Amino acid sequence: AIGLDVYGNASSNVTTFGPVYPRNDSALPTTLDVNYTDFTGNEHEVLILARTKGLSAVAHLHQDGAPIANATLVFTVEDDQDSYLVDAMTNETGHASVDLALLSDLGPIEALGDISLTFRYDGKYDDPLAQPLDATNATQAAYGTVLVDLERTDPLPLDGDMMFDISLSVATEDVLQSAYLANMAVNWTVLDADGTEISNGSAQAGGNALPISGQGAHDGVLVLQLSSDPPTYYVPGFTAVYEFESEPVVDVNETNTSDGVDEPDEPTFPDTTLPPTLDCGTATYSWVDNGTDTSIDCTVNNPNAFEVELTFEWSVVPNTPPPISFTYDRGTTTIVEAEGSTTVSFTPVRNAPSDGLFPGTQGVGYVFTLTCTGDVQCGTMDASTASTVGELQWTLGEMPVQDIEPAPVADDASSAMTPVLVSIGLVIAVLAGIGGVLYLRGRGDLEFNDDDDEEEDYYEQAMAAPENTGRPKSVDLAASKSLEELKDSGKSLHSDAPEGLATSPSLSTSAEAFVSESIAEGAVAEEESWDEEASEDDGITVDENGTEWWADEDGTWWYREDGWEDWAVWEE
Repeated sequence: AIGLDVYGNASSNVTTFGPVYPRNDSALPTTLDVNYTDFTGNEHEVLILARTKGLSAVAHLHQDGAPIANATLVFTVEDDQDSYLVDAMTNETGHASVDLALLSDLGPIEALGDISLTFRYDGKYDDPLAQPLDATNATQAAYGTVLVDLERTDPLPLDGDMMFDISLSVATEDVLQSAYLANMAVNWTVLDADGTEISNGSAQAGGNALPISGQGAHDGVLVLQLSSDPPTYYVPGFTAVYEFESEPVVDVNETNTSDGVDEPDEPTFPDTTLPPTLDCGTATYSWVDNGTDTSIDCTVNNPNAFEVELTFEWSVVPNTPPPISFTYDRGTTTIVEAEGSTTVSFTPVRNAPSDGLFPGTQGVGYVFTLTCTGDVQCGTMDASTASTVGELQWTLGEMPVQDIEPAPVADDASSAMTPVLVSIGLVIAVLAGIGGVLYLRGRGDLEFNDDDDEEEDYYEQAMAAPENTGRPKSVDLAASKSLEELKDSGKSLHSDAPEGLATSPSLSTSAEAFVSESIAEGAVAEEESWDEEASEDDGITVDENGTEWWADEDGTWWYREDGWEDWAVWEE
């Protein structure tokens, strides 16, 4: 039927014909194959990336070899701080490519250390005419490196003992990564002209210099090797090679003398000036200037067989002087004789507190230059000037620890008096509370409500009592005795206030009211007044209502109101 209404009636009847195809809604698995090309051309086992270098990637999306066209792929570059996404579309062959001229085109990525590269396909599930395609992804590990520049074109000089002492200038291609040079370490090896190893060692960069010294060889090479596991620092091939100078050639000319004997002439003048060699001391300076700063002395050697002029300059002159700087004490130029030496001193200058520095080894770069001074001979040289770059090193002491004086401690006398004063205050407060309760209770007895039926019995009892009704309802008048009778029976008196007064339920409320009223109206003044009015006679205490109180040796409290002759027992 073409259509059915709610009653099951068909609009028209038709007969179906043709093949029936089954539908399969299970997702087909997909695959992503990705090829990456880093800035080194994939010369190394690890994919190496740099912020200022490019990256190319080609991804192939297919289902069991059949390309998936017009599919959107998401390419992600992620390090420990940043994550960037790039979309790519597959063509009819199922390929999609991502080409980055610079990795920094993605954004302010640091690109140092471990980096993850991922292509992701989210699948296809919404086509009613096609079987769904499952999602897939492919991830590749990479490593972000610091690009290092180590360049020196001049041959490395050697002294008479075949030793070399050089300082290579070190810089980063990316100026934002200059701070990472402080921890760069290299291994070095010296090979002679035949490739035989002469010496080896390791060196670490300090600032923008890499000092290396050891035994060399004429016409040999110095090979620097950076670690590639992990490739934290990078130079092409992780290797830099520098040549040593050749052995000097001395020409000996033979001439006929008048006596027919051939004698050698003087050696010819060299074509180049050798750079100076230096031997510098060091010093340790305290964090705070204590007047003990000493100069650092350097011995500058002239390896040339002729007189030279020595000049000095700092490698870098900052606009703002550092907390500790040095002055060079030899002026602009110094003349050093052939194969001679001279000593120069650097005097420390405290420009500011050491707060901006860190304890430990410090360094400041310098350049010493030797220039041939002979007018005629120097003019025939290929290079009449040679320089040595180095670093003046010194140590800054540890930051002093500031002692914080403890807070003053009260002396023993004042500490001992504290409990006494507290006890006196508590006694005064208790006495004031008792007096206030008795005072308020006396006022309450005078304000009975004549119309209160519920208090009728109490009212009648109160009317039968003496005018000053300071005793409670529970008083047993039959127990009344005179003071003389009590004394004759061996009773002794105590001056403490009756404890039942504070524990009585009816008087407790009155005491709280009295305390609140005393705080508001000046409780301290009333307490002092009440204390002055209280009198003691054989241990008898008189309150503000005129009622006398005392306690016998058994702890029983007795009282006598104003106008009574006998004493009555206090009952709670």
